[in-house]
Amino acid sequence: MRARRMVNAAKWQPAPFARRPMRFDDLPLHDATLSSVHACHETGRCDLTLRLGISGTHVLRFEGFNVLSVPRQEPWGPSCAVNATRQVSPRAYELELQSGDVIHIEARSWTFQKRCDEPPLVSGHPAQMRAAFMAAEAASGGPHVATFVLGKPSPSGSPARAAVEVCRGAETRWRIDLCDGLGESGFQDVRCVGDVVYVGYGQQVAVVSPMTGRVASYPLAGYFGHLFTAEDLDSKALGRSVLVSSASELLCFDAAGERVWRTTDLAIDGVIVHRVVGDAVEGSAEWDPPGGWRPFRLNLQSGKPA
Repeated sequence: MRARRMVNAAKWQPAPFARRPMRFDDLPLHDATLSSVHACHETGRCDLTLRLGISGTHVLRFEGFNVLSVPRQEPWGPSCAVNATRQVSPRAYELELQSGDVIHIEARSWTFQKRCDEPPLVSGHPAQMRAAFMAAEAASGGPHVATFVLGKPSPSGSPARAAVEVCRGAETRWRIDLCDGLGESGFQDVRCVGDVVYVGYGQQVAVVSPMTGRVASYPLAGYFGHLFTAEDLDSKALGRSVLVSSASELLCFDAAGERVWRTTDLAIDGVIVHRVVGDAVEGSAEWDPPGGWRPFRLNLQSGKPA
């Protein structure tokens, strides 16, 4: 499961789009990561904490709820990403996850706001690096933005298939263009850990260090699956290491972005990490799709079966 965090009700800052009316169906939550669901039965309040990539952490709050259904049956496989939102009646709302589960809430009202308890940007100290996917045409460019290219650029000069925009503080400093030759996948993901950017796309995972200009791309056995950090798994044991899954394998990278180990033949159609406990990585691997998941346990230091 992704990291679970409680919401401090006193720390709220309206998102820019929260100041004008917005339909529930139009909330920009596709591919957002659902971190936690916190319900207070006494007050009738329910908070859904969601990470929106470069936009930061937001909270979808329901007031006066009287029905709450949060299934975790995962008919499409494990995932904490949002697929769609919809209002099914004047007081009933649904969030469909990419696991196939549908969260159903009936409530008096809802608000969508940015959570402002994330690390501030302090003058004189390095600002946090953030990154997000976007259409190549929409990504920032110009002489002040350094560009990294993955794959084979089009000879005709047509735009890249997608791009990742990397910011430090409020300023866009780098972009990563994703071109042809990277393979196909139904998943894509990006994480910043320190000054290292991990990009999962197609059948590759790329490790980019924008400050030094280092770029390393690792082909995967099958489609790219997911990236897992200590924040995602709520695990101090993982530190600044990153786990990368594909259709059939799991890779581990250290704090400097160097590959430490690679464990193959874990599955045939998906690998998900649930938690890191001590020196053990615990997860599920799909051997008999759809739904034929089996548990696995690997040593965090070596990647060998624990």
